[in-house]
Amino acid sequence: MWFSAAIAVASGGALGALSRFGTVFLSQTLLKTRFPVGTLLVNCLGSFLIGLLMHLFLERYADQAHWRLFWVVGFLGAYTTFSSYAWETWVLYENGQWLGAVLNIMLNNCMTLLLVLIGIQSGRWLGGV
Repeated sequence: MWFSAAIAVASGGALGALSRFGTVFLSQTLLKTRFPVGTLLVNCLGSFLIGLLMHLFLERYADQAHWRLFWVVGFLGAYTTFSSYAWETWVLYENGQWLGAVLNIMLNNCMTLLLVLIGIQSGRWLGGV
């Protein structure tokens, strides 16, 4: 069971990574803009897909664990982690935990931006730049 689950995640992840690369590459090539529209597309499409797929897997295909691992954990995990963030925030809100949903949004956005800055500063410190 574990090995077949790992294969499902890895296979979905490979497809998701290639799909992300293709989406970003095509959007940059076609639109010729400095705005990260490819990342925006990936995040929006991934969020739509996790909503659709999780609904289907929870309501209709609960017995299809390996396909859920392939598409949700593997494909969407490599395509965009933003979809997980959006789904988890929605679940908090749906369960009446609106404060938790707001906190999740605030912490994810603020902490990740802060850690990007810390990462840049650490790189400068380590590299002497």
